[in-house]
Parts: sequence; C-alpha cells; structure tokens
Amino acid sequence: MTGKSAGTSTTVDGMSEPDKIAELFASKYQTLYSSVAYSTSDMDRIKHCIHTRIANISTSENSSVCISAEEVGMCISMLKLHKNDGGTGLNTNHFKYANTDLHFHVAFLFSAIVCHGSVPDDFLLCTTIPLPKGNTNKTISGNYRGITLSSVFGRLIDVLILLRYSDVLGSCDLQFGFKAKRSTAMYSMVLKEVISYYVNNGSSVFCVFSTPPRPSIECNIVLCLINYSLKMLTHFFENHGQHLHRPAC
Repeated sequence: MTGKSAGTSTTVDGMSEPDKIAELFASKYQTLYSSVAYSTSDMDRIKHCIHTRIANISTSENSSVCISAEEVGMCISMLKLHKNDGGTGLNTNHFKYANTDLHFHVAFLFSAIVCHGSVPDDFLLCTTIPLPKGNTNKTISGNYRGITLSSVFGRLIDVLILLRYSDVLGSCDLQFGFKAKRSTAMYSMVLKEVISYYVNNGSSVFCVFSTPPRPSIECNIVLCLINYSLKMLTHFFENHGQHLHRPAC
C-alpha cells in the first residue's frame, strides 16, 4: 500500500550501503533530538503530577469510559489514506477498508485503555524517516528533513478526543500554524498588510521578534528563523522606499 513518495538517492554523504545510510541518519536525528538539556527532576515532577491527576479521575460514569463502535467508525473515516504506522507495519488503509467488525474490537480496546489508564507499548513506537527537501541534492544528508510516523491507533485516539471534546478545546485566535483552515501564509499576509498600512501613511514601523522559551527548539534554529524574517522585512521595505534598521545583537 503506497501513496505519493519522494525519490531518494542510493548514495548519501559518500555512503552507499543501506545499513550505513540508516546509521548516518539515526546518529543525525539522535544528536538533534538530544541536543537540548532538561532537568530530570522537573520531568519526574511533571510525570508524578500527571499520574496523580489520572489516579484521581472518577470513572464511574460509563458514558465517558465506554467508546462505541460508531465513534470508532467515524474516527476511521477521518483518517487519510496511505499513511503508514510507526513500527508495526500497519497502514491506515487496513482500517479504512476493513469490515465494520473491526470497529467493535477497536472500541473494546479503547474502552479498556480509558478504564484502566494503561496504554500498550506498541502504541508508543515511532519511526523517524528522512524525506528530501524539494528539488535539492539528494546525496547530501543535510537536504533531508525527518518526519516521525506514529501508531495508527494513536492517531485514532487523537481524532476520538477531538471528536468528543472539540467544543471545550480551544486555541488562541492569533495561532496560525498547526490549526485547521489556518496556515502561516495568513500570518505573512497579516504582517505585510499591517506594515503596508503604516508605511503608506508615512509612519515608521518598529518590529520586534520574540521567541518564548521552548526547550524543543535549538537557539541556532531560532536565530535562523529571526534572520530570515528580518531579511523578508528588509526586502519589503526596500521595495516600498523605506529602510528597516536592524539593531546589533
């Protein structure tokens, strides 16, 4: 079961053996994802807080514990085709083209998970694979980006939560990325329109790029994003006969 796939190269960074290429990307992604330090005590405190909250949740209401086959069927219908599992070899097509009997078995499984507060280890398996970045040189490992394939069952649980509780889940109106019917293109449009309004009315524009502390983002990546945004603004002002003064930092 295959969908659209990007072509790759048989040689990456001078290596041509599949095992060597796999080790190359494994080392690359391990370095990337372990490059940000964190406090073990803080993580233990967060896990303890989560476990305590879960233990104090009452499961006396069967309506919230029991997951119906109809709900599972709706969740499966919302999955995209040709999406592979992270580690078990499953594909979303297996669920979408299966008999409706599968919906009852998955419903029993999810109900047991919610009731007992325990998730199978297979649900936690993920696989990171490299994908080439557009029309770039595919023989260079730096021209690949890693995406992580997670469990199809995990995706079904995500959809189920959204299906059940979307009315009480909200996000900030200023969020553009990772949101339905929103994209970063809208952010760029709003930014350009605001700048254009003040520039056309003869006013100066001062822009500040602020990045909240997020341990999952490396400082050099943040600086690259800020530099890119400043270059975009500089180009915009030059085309409108204005100049953007970039302070030294």
